[in-house]
Amino acid sequence: MRFSLLLVALLLSGCAVSSTFIDRSTGTEYLGKTLGGTLSSEGKLQAAIEGEVYQGSWVYMPSGGSVITGTGTTVTPSGSPAFGSLSAFGIPTGGKGTVNMKGDKGSLIRCVYEWNDWTSSGIGECERNDGRRYDLRLKQ
Repeated sequence: MRFSLLLVALLLSGCAVSSTFIDRSTGTEYLGKTLGGTLSSEGKLQAAIEGEVYQGSWVYMPSGGSVITGTGTTVTPSGSPAFGSLSAFGIPTGGKGTVNMKGDKGSLIRCVYEWNDWTSSGIGECERNDGRRYDLRLKQ
């Protein structure tokens, strides 16, 4: 019973996403992570960049999916007709998002990113309010 409750709690919480901010002018890498679960379309993020601790929010919007239905008829080798049907549902496999964070010394960072559900990873770009730019890597 205790194991099943733990499993349910883990499934409902989602997995944390680690983030790496790569300074475009120096190549220095800074680390961050999501706070709490990631199963919803928004949440909290924290990162330490150049001696400043940033906290803020992220939001994610999956791209659209599709639905396919159909029927078909064929003739078997014995000459009897055979009928069949097909139903398929497409689900989003990725999407786009933004991150907005404020540092404990007053700096602001805004990021845009693309996420791939199949690889549980993403890439993006960030800019601090002083013009400093970072590449963003995300991995679950």
